[in-house]
Amino acid sequence: MHNAITNFSIGYQKVSNDIHPTKFTNEQGEPLAEIAASDVGVKGSEGSVSNNYLFNELFYDSELEKKNITTNLREVVVFTKIPKNSIKIPVAGGASYSPDFAYVLNYKDGQQKLHFIVETKDTDEGSLRNEERQKIAHAEHFFGEVIQIEFKTQFSTQKITDLIKEIHPRH
Repeated sequence: MHNAITNFSIGYQKVSNDIHPTKFTNEQGEPLAEIAASDVGVKGSEGSVSNNYLFNELFYDSELEKKNITTNLREVVVFTKIPKNSIKIPVAGGASYSPDFAYVLNYKDGQQKLHFIVETKDTDEGSLRNEERQKIAHAEHFFGEVIQIEFKTQFSTQKITDLIKEIHPRH
């Protein structure tokens, strides 16, 4: 057992596969007119969303997510709540995991590209369950080493603007 725990590693291999349909697109890759609210949040509110948020309505799973959705971000072209189970990162034990937000950022050279994925945890880091820590470790490896997109975990004491500033000056 000691060997299994101390030598544990995460690895992924690319496979060819059709990516459409998705929660956002039909079989031809064309955008859907609408998606189910339950795919982006279990709570709803009449409040207004950020002007660069992809959706017009406010659906979220936690107060931290709600705060992110209603915060205007000048470095961001557009951002979205990632629909449940639309990105399935395989984790140990046969399960999968989907992070919460995707951000397309503006760059000094005029480029606009998907560069930032965020998992929100409306708690402090010390309160995370081991299962959540494992999912985050898999996501860090998947996004950072396999597809080279910045991945961060946002805890209850952190502002999304601060996380964006951490990565944005580098580009």
